[in-house]
Amino acid sequence: MPTPSKHSRHPVLTALGTAIRQSRRKLKLSQEELAQLVGMDRSYIGQIERGENSVAMLPLVAIAEALNTTVAALMTEAGL
Repeated sequence: MPTPSKHSRHPVLTALGTAIRQSRRKLKLSQEELAQLVGMDRSYIGQIERGENSVAMLPLVAIAEALNTTVAALMTEAGL
């Protein structure tokens, strides 16, 4: 399981995580369901959504695709 990054709870990570959570909830997906769609552990999805862990570009693209959106749309929703 990934360990929290040194950037934990950075405002950018928190905003992005909130955007991911909101998009997931709009689709009525659980963290477990999203994790299965993208091949990640549910706890890692939770850490991302809480802004406790950063996410690399390719996993972020996979998350966006699973949520039927784009990385750009998630960033815009996060106010970034």
